[in-house]
Amino acid sequence: MNNMKSIKWVTSLAILLIISFQVRGQSFTKYNTNESSKIFISGTSTLHNWKEELKKFTVTVLAEQNNTDDIVFKNIRFTALVGELKGESSLMDDKTFKAMKKDKYPIISFSSEGETKLPVVENKFAGKVGGILTIAGVKKQVIVEVKGVIENGQISVFGIYSVSMSDYGITAPTFLFGTIKTGNNIKVHFNFQFNKIKNLKHP
Repeated sequence: MNNMKSIKWVTSLAILLIISFQVRGQSFTKYNTNESSKIFISGTSTLHNWKEELKKFTVTVLAEQNNTDDIVFKNIRFTALVGELKGESSLMDDKTFKAMKKDKYPIISFSSEGETKLPVVENKFAGKVGGILTIAGVKKQVIVEVKGVIENGQISVFGIYSVSMSDYGITAPTFLFGTIKTGNNIKVHFNFQFNKIKNLKHP
């Protein structure tokens, strides 16, 4: 009799867990960035500060907000072509492409598989997102600090992330026979505007 009760209890628990998972999964929504989204990279040199803009990129994410207290992100995907980086001159672009080994490693990417839950206060959120950043064929586990706003069905995410080029096997470009040198550390400034694509029953 006790065994039968135990079996029934375990079975009931399993059913409740399955139902809970399915209901939770139904609330995830897929988002992608719209044309208002921006990324640019800033750095220093012995002559002056410089900036390059990433003209084209794609970002997709699954997001869930069952209440107003928090938001959950998962399956974050970012991809871009090195060749879409554009600076002040074609010479600067060529130096960048060579340093980043564009011909061999044409793609920059970031991916985050797990769930990231961030608290929401008055439609605003802030926190850290972990994932794998791949540049010039080198993969690194990174933590990116983000801030964001939820408004009218749109999610805005923005922040600044510092990168040491040497961590990815990149030698900082030089100009005029080495008389002008760029710094090893750069900053990635991002401002993503996400629109809904569709609701997913089984993400």
